[in-house]
Amino acid sequence: MAKTVKPLNELKIKNLKPKDKEYSLADGNNLYLSISPQNAKVWRFIYVHPISKKRQKKTLGTFPFMRLAEAREIARHHKTLLLKNIDPFEYIEQQKREQEQRDELFSDFAYKWADWKQSKGKYNEETKNKTLKRLENHLFPRFVDYRLNQFTITDTIEKLQDLETVKSDTLQRTLGNLIEILDYAMLCGRIPHNPVTPIKKAFATVASTHQPTIKPEELAEFMQMLQKSNRTPQIKLLIEWQLVTMLRPFEASAVQWSDIDWENKILSIPAERMKGGKRGHCVPLSSQALQILEEIRLFNGNYKHVFAGRNDRSKPTNSQTVNNAIKRIERGKYSGILTAHGLRSIASTYLNERFTEEPFVIEACLAHVGADTVRNAYFRGSYLERRRAIMQAWGDFVEQCKKAK
Repeated sequence: MAKTVKPLNELKIKNLKPKDKEYSLADGNNLYLSISPQNAKVWRFIYVHPISKKRQKKTLGTFPFMRLAEAREIARHHKTLLLKNIDPFEYIEQQKREQEQRDELFSDFAYKWADWKQSKGKYNEETKNKTLKRLENHLFPRFVDYRLNQFTITDTIEKLQDLETVKSDTLQRTLGNLIEILDYAMLCGRIPHNPVTPIKKAFATVASTHQPTIKPEELAEFMQMLQKSNRTPQIKLLIEWQLVTMLRPFEASAVQWSDIDWENKILSIPAERMKGGKRGHCVPLSSQALQILEEIRLFNGNYKHVFAGRNDRSKPTNSQTVNNAIKRIERGKYSGILTAHGLRSIASTYLNERFTEEPFVIEACLAHVGADTVRNAYFRGSYLERRRAIMQAWGDFVEQCKKAK
């Protein structure tokens, strides 16, 4: 015969005295009051887990801060869930998580998306920061206090309409980011579908534009003006370094001394510091590239990065340093005409005109992945020795331009 539980009352609880050891009194519906030797009176819910069948002891609160009536109400609610084979405390945690997700702002979730992209190798640190800066400037201010489930395609089009006439290229990038963020939200089970998937169709397509650049025959004049400019020796060396290695601005500025194999004259850049973050890249170092390294070592040989930052020597110089320097040469002569990224185009033009039989090798020098997906899947070569000859030919040309009168 089951033991009869005599319910507690407020007066009895107040009069309970501590003992040498903790003891408990039952009230019914799995509710117990534990009294410690220090006279602490704690409400506990003691039950068997509906799945694991293990005994559980959970604290609800302390008396008198939680009165008897409140403790009983909570116990009755928990007992009801147990009868449905639901663990009451797991249920409460799940409800809490779901509420937190419903309350989470779109902007907060976007930062998680960016971290996820980086963790999957789809973003390097610079690309992630540039993307977040774009969102902070153009997306978050237009959707202040929005939750993930509040987006509709008509409302989103209306809020982004003004960006089309001002910065149409930025609009397209922002739209792509928004679609990706909500796709990720769908993958996480936060929304049932992405409501803005077709949104790009509502705006004009922007024709792609190439980075401003100059012709190879104009490089000599540029090199002469660079040498005469009041840029620091380190900046001049960085510009020459980016030229002769054909690296992208971030890749060039972030090179570390540990990336350099002096014996084999090779620079190896890990995937996380390359565009896209999927493939590493090795650069056969021409004699001109090695000479630049010898010169910059006099300034930065004791630091981690070949081109250490001016203010924080533990970090690389800003990837926009070359762009900013080019704009200031000869009172802005090259502003809007040449960019840091455009230096790669000079190399590409020169080499494709001279080495007409080596288009794949030149693309490998530029760390380009071809459009032929089948070829990319099966070809694993790097053309290293053939690239070495081409990189040296390009270095020789840059040196001739630098010495031209």
